[in-house]
Amino acid sequence: MKIILLIIYFFFTAFSKAQSSEEVVFQQNKISNNNIISSLSNKDDFTYFIDSIETNDNFFYSLFDSLTNHQIYPKYSNELDFFFEKISFFSNKPYSYQLNSNLFNNVLFESFNDPVLNEFYTIYLFNSNQIGELCSYQNKLSYEQKRFNTQNAFNIICLLYNDQKSQIELLLEIYNKEEIQKLNTFFLDDYIQGNQLNSELSYDDIGFIDKYILSINRDINIQINEPKSLLDLEIYMKMNQFELYQINNFYKNRLINSNQYISLLKSLDDQPSELIMYNEITNEINYNKKLQIIEKYLPLLQLDFYDVSRLLNDEFTQMRITNSNLSYMNALMILSLYENSNFLENLIQLINNSPLNNIEDNPIAIVLYNYLNKDFSQNIYIENIDLINNPSIRFFFLNKNINFDKESNSINIDSKKIKVNPILLSHYAENLDLLNSFIYYINTSENYFNLNEYDLYFINKYLIDDGFLKNEILKLIFKVYLSNT
Repeated sequence: MKIILLIIYFFFTAFSKAQSSEEVVFQQNKISNNNIISSLSNKDDFTYFIDSIETNDNFFYSLFDSLTNHQIYPKYSNELDFFFEKISFFSNKPYSYQLNSNLFNNVLFESFNDPVLNEFYTIYLFNSNQIGELCSYQNKLSYEQKRFNTQNAFNIICLLYNDQKSQIELLLEIYNKEEIQKLNTFFLDDYIQGNQLNSELSYDDIGFIDKYILSINRDINIQINEPKSLLDLEIYMKMNQFELYQINNFYKNRLINSNQYISLLKSLDDQPSELIMYNEITNEINYNKKLQIIEKYLPLLQLDFYDVSRLLNDEFTQMRITNSNLSYMNALMILSLYENSNFLENLIQLINNSPLNNIEDNPIAIVLYNYLNKDFSQNIYIENIDLINNPSIRFFFLNKNINFDKESNSINIDSKKIKVNPILLSHYAENLDLLNSFIYYINTSENYFNLNEYDLYFINKYLIDDGFLKNEILKLIFKVYLSNT
């Protein structure tokens, strides 16, 4: 056991020293309102944290931007070390392409001294379908820099890319049996000889060489159940027509960026509401008219609210929210969901600083004012019967931020079942357990459209008092409100 521990110790010591010798320049200082990573004090907490929520849809909503922001790192690490730790940690995950693509795109470097890092970067280039860039990168690496397990496979791919089949045949004669096995290819011999390829294989079982052959060959179809990279998407598109729900899912899981999302929407036979809305907003100059367009299309969209916010935020980066914009509260709520913007903070500041007589005719604004200022006076009444049916508005009533008109107090709440665990939440709060509070919040908010006023009440009352989580609770209230509007 001691020998194993010593081996592990020397491996990480050597890896750490290799990291310190790497030359990396970070760029793109991004906004992120999520500081949860910065509170972690050891690697075990980091591993536990990711393992606890990585299968949750909200993983990409809540952590993706902070994990790919080089300015955010745990207490036990620093900017450079955490960059390499993330690349190594996520490279074996099913969503590795999404994380590593953003991590590599946010740094400048010539090459890495550590061959393992060069392998990770080469795999990223392959998965992003940058084969020409991959081959150029490989050519400038020294023998020591490219001593990694998949090097021979990528050598073959570059020869295929440059249509040098005779060179491939020569290499196959030189390679020993073990090197041939490491290539993990079923197609190569048949492809070089011009024979029919085996279409009965599973896409998940084939290696890099065979995936590249599929990407340049239209004569064979293999079922791809779940594309996990841009190369997978390229191969899938040769055989299938995308549906809107698939494109939305790719965007949600950060497989594609906003420009690629819009491009794929344009490939559909019928223009979806998401594309029509986006085009109308980009063609409009007036911010209030942009907000009006969002509200018009919200009931028609299949895209998740958070992704709508992410898609549209660039169109509002120069906007300064004023009282005149409060007529479009639904649109303002949508834009406030994306964590890599200051929109939520600007909205909170505006509502907090608004004179009450300016917003008294806006029931949502006045409710938010009372909530943010912890105003329990109950002097404000909501007379709109439709609003009473919304769980978020009922939450504000339970929280004593608003009153219902006396004629509207007959509300059927007998069948309500809460999904949260108030005892567990209060335990986290009393013990200042930020990590588990955040994990619990993420898992609970996964199905925000099924949460009721009691869920919101207990989350608001017992979730640990933390600045980031306060904003998250407010965004959850927004999503519950919008999904029931």
